[in-house]
Amino acid sequence: MQESHKSKCAPRAGEELCGIQRFWPLDDGAWGYGVACDMGTGTISCRLYSIESDEMLGELSRENPLVRYGETIAERIEAIREGHLDAMTDSLEDALVSMTSDLADKAGVAMSDVTCMVICGNTAMECIMSRINPEDVADPLGGSSAIFGCDVDYIAANTKAITAGEAYLAPCPSLQVGGDIVCGLVAIDILHASEPVLFIDFGAYTEIALGNSRGITACSMGENKNVRDYIIALAEARGIELDDIGPVLVAGDIPDDIPQQLHARMRSVGNAAIEGVSAVLLSGEAEEELCKIVDAFECIEPKL
Repeated sequence: MQESHKSKCAPRAGEELCGIQRFWPLDDGAWGYGVACDMGTGTISCRLYSIESDEMLGELSRENPLVRYGETIAERIEAIREGHLDAMTDSLEDALVSMTSDLADKAGVAMSDVTCMVICGNTAMECIMSRINPEDVADPLGGSSAIFGCDVDYIAANTKAITAGEAYLAPCPSLQVGGDIVCGLVAIDILHASEPVLFIDFGAYTEIALGNSRGITACSMGENKNVRDYIIALAEARGIELDDIGPVLVAGDIPDDIPQQLHARMRSVGNAAIEGVSAVLLSGEAEEELCKIVDAFECIEPKL
């Protein structure tokens, strides 16, 4: 790698996770450049990394182009029913290629040297990215959704540049609980926690997980629902009291309706999903941890 591409002051994976990051060991002999992407419901965030040095060379966030089909997942599912799946996938691919090209240009990196991508999102977003109708996927996931958690070849091109490599979409435990929260749990190192950790990925599509080294229970939260009720449901499913919960880590805005006894334990951790997906991009050990987290999952659908 050319020395001009390195920067001693560039952030490393995990440095923006508000003090709870873990540095995963880099893969020996790895080289080139890769993109980590959190494909959120409202915003797509991408980072360009030097695979050799673990340095982040650039970061971009843009509005998800699917917003024009609706701000909620339910609206986008309706758009798929109306025959827009191919157009929706194309728009996500165009956005990812454009963001990758812009990051490479700004960092002085040849687009052809960007040879790997790791992408996470909620299950519906990963399905659309894979040109799969979420309504055609069985729960628990299987069949056509086997693409999640596997390397797939890709070619990306625009008017200025072309590249080819492998893309990895984070595994999704269920239709309701996606690869984004799994990557967030990698970032907060949940499998090495002794006391139960509550993790809330709060946003347009909210997912909540409660667990530690002894297992994880998770769910998604319906629109216009109360966070408190879902936290209580998760605690009951794990057989613990609210007072037994340790840290409460929140990605996104802090919800107003957290149970009172948990307020003092709350911490905002920023975008944990992009930190976790970055770790998976750079480290085989982090990818193994991701798979262990998926295996530890129990997904529930609280009747609230």
